[in-house]
Amino acid sequence: MTALVKYILLLSMNNIVRQLRKKKRLTQEELGYLTGLSRQAINAIEKGKFMPSVVTAYKFSRLFDFPIDVIFDFSEYDAEIKEIKDLEDRIDFVHG
Repeated sequence: MTALVKYILLLSMNNIVRQLRKKKRLTQEELGYLTGLSRQAINAIEKGKFMPSVVTAYKFSRLFDFPIDVIFDFSEYDAEIKEIKDLEDRIDFVHG
């Protein structure tokens, strides 16, 4: 995944981390402790300003007992991401 696609994903990241955290009655500090992240990182993830690693997303999935693709929903942006990937493939083909 290129930097451009990662940036687009970050801008479009919807997640339910905050709702799940509150349902479990955890503070950001407590969730951070359980996942090995700082409170600031949890806050940024909840606001969609930081994309967690696959390992962190997996930890959230296990902790909240929800699939990763439910916690982090990118489905409404699938068409945009496909267009960007297609464009990148064409650019790579031209520049060989």
